[in-house]
Amino acid sequence: MRRFVPLIALLALAGACSKPPQSESPKEAESTKEPAANPSHVIGTGTVVYSDLEGGFFAIRADDGVTYDPQSLPDEFKADSVRVKFTVRVIPGAVGIHQVGPIVEVLEMSRLE
Repeated sequence: MRRFVPLIALLALAGACSKPPQSESPKEAESTKEPAANPSHVIGTGTVVYSDLEGGFFAIRADDGVTYDPQSLPDEFKADSVRVKFTVRVIPGAVGIHQVGPIVEVLEMSRLE
């Protein structure tokens, strides 16, 4: 019985240390993201940015620091430094060559003045 006590303590310690790290503080997330009805949807504000890597592409750099890789960005937003409010759907398991962040489908987008 005494041999099992260290094993149980070790397993309990491993379980306590297995929490995934948080990439942003809750206060920071509250300031830039709105709650979405669907958990795979993200609503926020950010800036459309152009990258000349891999032949060139546009991405959305959200105000909270996350960069999204839109599958298709409406033509009227294809300009560097355009400020936008967006609703996107994260596409789970999607793989792309840009490797800037999660690949998303743009559901709604509007310019910020």
